[in-house]
Amino acid sequence: MIRIERFRIRGFKSIADVDVEGLAAINVFVGPNGAGRSNVFQALALWSWLLEQVTSPEGQLSLLPAEQLIPWGTLDAEFGLPVFHTRGGNSIHVHVECWLDEAEWQQDDAPDHPAGHEMRVRLGTRYADVKALRVISEVALTLHPKGLLCQTRNIAGVSDFHFEVSNSTLAHLLTRFHHIRGDRCFLEERRARGELRAPLWADCHNLKQALLAAELGGDPRRKRRLSQLRRTLSAPPLSLGELDVILDPVSERIDVGFVNGNGWLPLESVGCGARQLLLILGQLFLNDCPIVAVDEPENSLAPALQQHFVWLLQRLIEDPQSRLCQVFMATHSPFIASEQPCFEVTLDERGFSRVSRLLDAEQARYFPDYQRKIQ
Repeated sequence: MIRIERFRIRGFKSIADVDVEGLAAINVFVGPNGAGRSNVFQALALWSWLLEQVTSPEGQLSLLPAEQLIPWGTLDAEFGLPVFHTRGGNSIHVHVECWLDEAEWQQDDAPDHPAGHEMRVRLGTRYADVKALRVISEVALTLHPKGLLCQTRNIAGVSDFHFEVSNSTLAHLLTRFHHIRGDRCFLEERRARGELRAPLWADCHNLKQALLAAELGGDPRRKRRLSQLRRTLSAPPLSLGELDVILDPVSERIDVGFVNGNGWLPLESVGCGARQLLLILGQLFLNDCPIVAVDEPENSLAPALQQHFVWLLQRLIEDPQSRLCQVFMATHSPFIASEQPCFEVTLDERGFSRVSRLLDAEQARYFPDYQRKIQ
């Protein structure tokens, strides 16, 4: 289990400085459109992405032209430009504090991913029985006259014992902070040559390929997750039928649909809510990401299905076979926000994003109409 308990973001897009703590397994971010809820998630995604990019032992990239360090085209595709603060900022700082359960490093014995070995060596025999570690990770991305400089540092520890963790180890254990954006949609896809190795970072732009790879591939974990996804979609209250993935042998086009009492129903013929659920649940089931953020999961979903979606998240987090440990959601729905830790994102008098924890009484006032209905 890996779970973020606190983060601080400075200088990212509309965010000058926000500090959020007291995070739980499911966390809800509310507030008006344009206040920067999605920017919070993108900054955390940038943090985990930079852990993958900065691989030098010192945790620092040499001063070379920016496009050779971290290409602007890559930043644009991942996070949208400009990533630096809208008021002319030239540096981004992300500070993350999280808990890492021993299962994350004890199960990793693969020689091509020595993250678990590094953790066990650092702990040694004296701390070999440690059940969890607190990890503090910091990344800084700074504009420099000679290029784009990225610096990182990760410290893990327990009580009076602390040690430095390499970026590659933490990135492997974390996998990546996965952000499912609000502009998600299905695209026409064709079969990828060879095995599909790329995870669903492109916000489900390769979801059909991932479904086909799970269907035809030999990975037992993917097959098990696909079976779980099928059961979820066919069971009440969704009752969509059995998820079916078809490959056209001539065009190699991938078609997705549902088999039910009325025959084969193509994806394009089901309701918007069903497509939205598949776009989100497909990524949750088929990815290995322990921490996921979702923009407005309530889109096109009836209130009962919104509540069912939250129930599904809770079940996935509790399932020992699932890697999902923590979820962040940006929502306008009281049916999703109820009974979850709630954080309000607003703009201050200068137009900067700010985040504040809503107490139960404040949350009740935030959704007054909903509170009257359930009383």
